[in-house]
Amino acid sequence: MEWAVGSAMILGGLLAVALGVVSMRTGWTLPWVRRRVTRPGNYGLAGLLIGALCVIQGLFCFHVGPSASGEFRFFGTGAHA
Repeated sequence: MEWAVGSAMILGGLLAVALGVVSMRTGWTLPWVRRRVTRPGNYGLAGLLIGALCVIQGLFCFHVGPSASGEFRFFGTGAHA
């Protein structure tokens, strides 16, 4: 089950990164949010950052990269098992 969550996080994060880059470079946004977005550059930067964090979190599901200490995991994730 962990692989399903990790792969969904990585794919969703990559999609958010791609949409953020497109929004920052061209000002294009998705049609259903176009009316509400007044600053596409800021919208794209937020999408880029959220997507990068999702990709990093998805990679942690696959245990890619260094493992954090027990104290960091306890305080950082609210004692998630």
